[in-house]
Amino acid sequence: MTTQAPVRDDGERAARRAYRIGALVGLVAFLLVLTGGERSLLPWVPAGDFYDAQAESFLDGRLQVDRDVLGIEAFEHDGGTYMYQPPWPAVLRLPVVAVTDRFEGRLGALSMLLAHVVLLVAAERVLLEARRARPGSPPEGRLGRLLCGLFGLVLAGGSTATFLASRPWVYHESAMWGMAWTVVTFAGLLALRHRPSWAALAATAVGCSGAVLSRASVGAGACVAVGILALAALATPGQRLLDRLRGPAGALPLLAVAAVPAVAYAVLNVLKFGNPTSIPFEAQGYTQVSAARREMLAEAGGSLFGLRFAPTTLLHYLRPTGVRIVDQLPFVDFPPAGGPVVGDVTFDLVDHTTSITVTLAALVVAAAIGTWTLLRRRPADPVAWVAVAVGGLAGCATIVPFGYVAQRYHADVVPFLVPMAALGVHAVRGIAGRGRRRALGAAAVGLALATVWVQVGVATVYQRLRAPNPAPTLVAGLLDARLAVGADPDVTVADTLPDAADRDAVVVIGDCRGVYVWSAAPPSDVYPPGWVAAERTRAGGRVVLDVDLSDLEPGRRHALLAWTDAPVVAWVMPRDGDVVAGVTAGDLDYPGRPVDLGDGVVRLEVHLDPAIGEGGVRWRGRLLTNGFIPRLDGPATLLVGEAPPGSGYAPSATSEVASSDAALCERLAASADG
Repeated sequence: MTTQAPVRDDGERAARRAYRIGALVGLVAFLLVLTGGERSLLPWVPAGDFYDAQAESFLDGRLQVDRDVLGIEAFEHDGGTYMYQPPWPAVLRLPVVAVTDRFEGRLGALSMLLAHVVLLVAAERVLLEARRARPGSPPEGRLGRLLCGLFGLVLAGGSTATFLASRPWVYHESAMWGMAWTVVTFAGLLALRHRPSWAALAATAVGCSGAVLSRASVGAGACVAVGILALAALATPGQRLLDRLRGPAGALPLLAVAAVPAVAYAVLNVLKFGNPTSIPFEAQGYTQVSAARREMLAEAGGSLFGLRFAPTTLLHYLRPTGVRIVDQLPFVDFPPAGGPVVGDVTFDLVDHTTSITVTLAALVVAAAIGTWTLLRRRPADPVAWVAVAVGGLAGCATIVPFGYVAQRYHADVVPFLVPMAALGVHAVRGIAGRGRRRALGAAAVGLALATVWVQVGVATVYQRLRAPNPAPTLVAGLLDARLAVGADPDVTVADTLPDAADRDAVVVIGDCRGVYVWSAAPPSDVYPPGWVAAERTRAGGRVVLDVDLSDLEPGRRHALLAWTDAPVVAWVMPRDGDVVAGVTAGDLDYPGRPVDLGDGVVRLEVHLDPAIGEGGVRWRGRLLTNGFIPRLDGPATLLVGEAPPGSGYAPSATSEVASSDAALCERLAASADG
């Protein structure tokens, strides 16, 4: 193990500068996706308030989380409800949650932006350590600077982080922080081996703890890497045993770095679920409402893990045809959800998922070169690089025998790809021959740009169409963009929605009552078929209301919107200073969680959509409630602010605001007529 101080030469400064320029350009693409939905860094998204609720629980001195927040994602144990995600993002929210609930459900985007910056800073350190690992390489030239810049571009704008930015909800935020903290761990380990210091050990400890307490499976890979270097320190020849154990790079401090977060996670899991490692999916709310999930768990012996899943997951994550080229913006899309499945095995879900080999192509190629360099050309201090490589593989290993295929799990592979790709960048920068350098540079530029395009494209399609229950404004924005560039969408004018349709088929209902797109959602016995709304008019069941909360009676439901020909009502109820919004359809009742809407008059967007069979209430972009209602063959007659006779609801002091026009619908209908 070498201990000499690093030489900060012109080549290193040039590599750093090129990387930062590329990363800044890529960060623009990341921000376009992150803010693409609401043009804000504080958007409200479904399942974006889990960590806020967990932070509130911490301030109250408990681990249990309000069932009203978690819904069907809640896990029940010993009379309490818990979330299964580790708590780091909740800890991050504590200073905000302690003083206000104004940003409840809106902090995910800022958290993910911070995580991405952490990832990029750590990746820069890894890139520079990779340069130092090849001391005999030629000085940095144009090709070297270009490759470092492209590495930053792809990591910032063309990695799985960009897909995760498409919806800053709990699942993506957990994956983002797990990915970022694991790369921090690897950067700290490489620096610790290069120049042992307590600062490098502290960075490693923070990274390892953050990784385990953000996403435990990836964090386990960080612990594995630290453990390997602890064993290497213990086996260092020519040193006294005491010297091997102590010091910032000694075996004992490194073992403590790996052990402390692992023990902390185990203790938290015991407190929540009664065991140190596993998650009781049979106790999840979703399992209680999904017969398909219960049958799948019964077939699989009660677990979502098993080697029988591996052939299918490997096929989906590694196939070279893992993305579809289409003739509409953004010209790339996911393969069909739901298959293929290898063998007679039942999955919990095979979601919209591309392959790692396609959407991360630039990083995969660079990492393949870096892996070959590690195995055949032996960089300086190969033990450290082997440790981070093995740790990276260990961190992503759990997605292979897992009965759930999803795009977000690509994030688990990124901590392996980053150090190996960094080695690959520096392995080829000194290639001989001017013509070969030019050809390599051109190929690298093309591959990097293609990777960014594919990643931004699938993120955009997911955000605006394939994600569960996208806001109509997002769907409409995608259709508008496609029409603006001359696309010819598959548009049908009909009185009712069919039970299924071709992928991305657009249906205009009646005389522009609404516009709907077939999202090709994966099959589910819990969620409705894959129609999503792009535009609704009043005739389609959508109204915008100004509601005077001061005139509402606390503890009583007040009707906002109702049907005259069926027992379907959207309502609000003041309770303990907050307001509960809900949708009721016969015996089905869908109350939301209590929310502070302020005092006086508030503006609510309410829909009871008979075409798609869905009702909901929105406030400032936030979905206060939604639920399933009957589907009708035609429009429903609406009562605004009035209680249906004999319903028991009170009227509400509302005034209807002029609803939006049907501009999108008219354009699409004209396209269909043409």
